[in-house]
Amino acid sequence: MKKIMSAVSLVVSLVVLPFSSNAKILFDINAGAGSWINPTVTGTVGGDANIDMQSANNGFAYKDDSLGYYVWADFDTIVPFVPSFRVKYQQLAYAGTGEINAGLTGQIASIDLADISGTVTSELELNYLDAIVKFGIPLPIIDINFGVNARITQMYFRAQEANLPALEANQLLVFPMGYLSASAKIPVVGIEVGGEYSTLPLGGINILDTNIYARYFIPLPSNLLFKVGIEASYHEYHLGIEQSDLLPFLNDVQSDIDFKGYSIGLTAKF
Repeated sequence: MKKIMSAVSLVVSLVVLPFSSNAKILFDINAGAGSWINPTVTGTVGGDANIDMQSANNGFAYKDDSLGYYVWADFDTIVPFVPSFRVKYQQLAYAGTGEINAGLTGQIASIDLADISGTVTSELELNYLDAIVKFGIPLPIIDINFGVNARITQMYFRAQEANLPALEANQLLVFPMGYLSASAKIPVVGIEVGGEYSTLPLGGINILDTNIYARYFIPLPSNLLFKVGIEASYHEYHLGIEQSDLLPFLNDVQSDIDFKGYSIGLTAKF
């Protein structure tokens, strides 16, 4: 995941900041950062084991264990028929302790669940990076974009029984998803509202990601050069992976997880 974060930092430092005035010739640049405020998590992981995300009985009683921060940047082309680009990184990390029954089957991120039982403390991370290529539909009132989203998810799992060495595993998952977004400005009040939708329903995989937001840019003397504002959103993310003959390499990361919550952050338009 450090490599993913390095890639995001490289985009921001090398493109968004030093060259924003030059890039304006070809792109409108928007960027933002904030926090998904303690998103609730429900569901199960581990395939046949069905480890419960919330229950302490044969589960891990997970609680948010991170800032839930996100960073994103849009590079919207002003040249007809040339694609635009969007990148976003989202942190998702949870920790909990539960009583795990002996005789479990299944795996999480290549860890055999039959190897853990008793009082187990665990951590689960599902941080992801979206790399989106999109095309705009020119309309007078509303901006609509469609395209493809390569979601790169770094799945990390750590489990430790009392007085025993911890078991750790990392797995990199790439999901090609369809992408759709729409936004519009509300006259007079100067608020921009919009939403994004990414999905992948394929061969036992059901991923849905919905984000509805509102942005307000503060009237400042610097608005002739760039605008600064605040954004608030409601974000839902469903990660469903079933046992599949079509995609057998995902059978050890089976899950049925839902994340829901509100986000708040800062945004800038160059």
